[in-house]
Parts: sequence; C-alpha cells; structure tokens
Amino acid sequence: MTIEEHLDSTMQTSFTNLLTGMLMLAAILFVWSRASQADTVLIEQAIELAPSQLENLARGNTGRLIARPCQECPPRLFRIDANTRYEAAGASNLARTDFFDAIQDNRDAMIVLFYLTGEDRVSRLRLFQPAGSGRSGN
Repeated sequence: MTIEEHLDSTMQTSFTNLLTGMLMLAAILFVWSRASQADTVLIEQAIELAPSQLENLARGNTGRLIARPCQECPPRLFRIDANTRYEAAGASNLARTDFFDAIQDNRDAMIVLFYLTGEDRVSRLRLFQPAGSGRSGN
C-alpha cells in the first residue's frame, strides 16, 4: 500500500466516522426535541400535615376530611372513598381505622395527603413516623 492509498483510506474512515457521529447527534436532538414538546399532566397533588391539622369526619370507608395546611390557611374539605389508600411504616394497604389509630398513637408523625388535581378526592394518605420513634416509617 502506498502512502496515497493509506491517506485515502484514513480520510475515508475519518469521514465515515464523522458522518456517523453527526447522524447520531441529529437523531438524539430530534428525539430530545420531541420529548421536550410533550405535555406535562399533573395528576396528583400533596399536602404535608401534622396530625393536629387533619380532622377525620368519615364514618366507614367514605366521608370527609378537613385539612388545615397552615394556621392562616382556610380549612379545606376533602373526601375519601373506597379507593382511598392508607400507607404507614412500609404497609401500603392499611385499613382506614388502623391508619387513624396509628396517628393517635404518634402525634409527632407527619401525614402526606395526596389528592387528585381538580378534585377534592383523596387518592392516598401516607403516615411518616419521626426518626427515633421506634417505628420504621418512610
């Protein structure tokens, strides 16, 4: 192989690699730009509450809850139904009564109330136990 043939082969390989890289970059940019144009839909929102900020008016598996997110905030009325899930200490399917009993047992806990955007329906309630309480809530 002569020097000219070697240079031609090297240049052709470099050109092929450059062209491949540019095509890959174009494909990545195309996919990325399409993904950034996708609509974001907010399905669920959440409120963090201390047990004293939540009042259970429900009797049975359906009913109402009153949440007061802050002292200056007006109370908000939410509804629970048979689809509402109750979670605490790693358990994701507690009975409603067990969940509210756990709140009574630990007034230092934090509750996260998840509700459907645009509705007053609670999708789930999660209880977080404080560190050092002897429970493993997360």
